[in-house]
Amino acid sequence: MTDLTSVRGIGPALAAQILELGIDSAEALAGADPERLTALPRTRLARAQSLIAAAVDSLSKDPAPAPRTADTEAAPAPGTPGDDKLEDPEAPTEAQRMIPEPDPDSPLAVNDPLPEPASARTLERGSGKAKGAKKDKSAKKDKKSDKKLKAEKTAKDEKTSKGDKKAKDDSKAKADKKSKEKKDKKAEKTELNKADAKKQKKKAKAAEALKAEKKSKKKRKS
Repeated sequence: MTDLTSVRGIGPALAAQILELGIDSAEALAGADPERLTALPRTRLARAQSLIAAAVDSLSKDPAPAPRTADTEAAPAPGTPGDDKLEDPEAPTEAQRMIPEPDPDSPLAVNDPLPEPASARTLERGSGKAKGAKKDKSAKKDKKSDKKLKAEKTAKDEKTSKGDKKAKDDSKAKADKKSKEKKDKKAEKTELNKADAKKQKKKAKAAEALKAEKKSKKKRKS
């Protein structure tokens, strides 16, 4: 079995977390269900798919050299008895010499997430645009509602103002009418008083004339 740390992007810490899910080798990781890997901390479906793809890619390459152990360290040096039992190590290819093997213990290998597939980025971008469009639509709707409420309030205030002005004008007209009627009655009363005074004066004058005439007749008789 191939160790999990031989997969690009998997260090000891992440390998321990994957091992807790029951996946103990690169072969098991290559055949794992992506949904199962989403149980890992900060791991979405796209990252799970990337880890599986990295495992498949790791298995498709030449197998990594066997780890050095105490037995290999104690192996006889070339030219000593028993060295014929050791196989000559396979010479690295040109591509292997040019591309350095990733260091599993590197913080970058443990913490840096693998690049998400373009499809996942497209979906996230589309989702972000949809959320932005929905937010803009909601903001426009709220703005339209506020504008409508403001227009209704303005119309109501204008109507109230017109009603108050009309009531004030009606009250003033009524007061003016009452004042005019009062003045007319006073003027009419004054005219009547003048007419009565003239009548009384004329009557008194007529009475004096009649009295003077009677006096004159009486004087003639005597």
